[in-house]
Amino acid sequence: MDIAYLLSTYELIPAVRDALYEADNTEIMETYDWDITQATAFLLGQHAKHIAQTNTRQETIRLANGERGQLNLDHLAEEMCEHIDIQYEVNLLLLVAFMT
Repeated sequence: MDIAYLLSTYELIPAVRDALYEADNTEIMETYDWDITQATAFLLGQHAKHIAQTNTRQETIRLANGERGQLNLDHLAEEMCEHIDIQYEVNLLLLVAFMT
């Protein structure tokens, strides 16, 4: 649930939101069809990559590549849901953007 919160609210930080509309970042918005939540989930992943230690980055890559057994993006997207029928697809899209 904490990851869902971070991925879905990172856009509320004015500096993060504003950065997406700078000339250098409009490609990010285009990639995510101007969906601010997915675009900021991608930015959060970029920011996390730069501050994470090497072993954390490696484990995150293993998770994204499905190399962690039952712990995978599908399972994580489910765990992030309060209402799976409503939130699962959105959570999975946000996770994929973050991992990208």
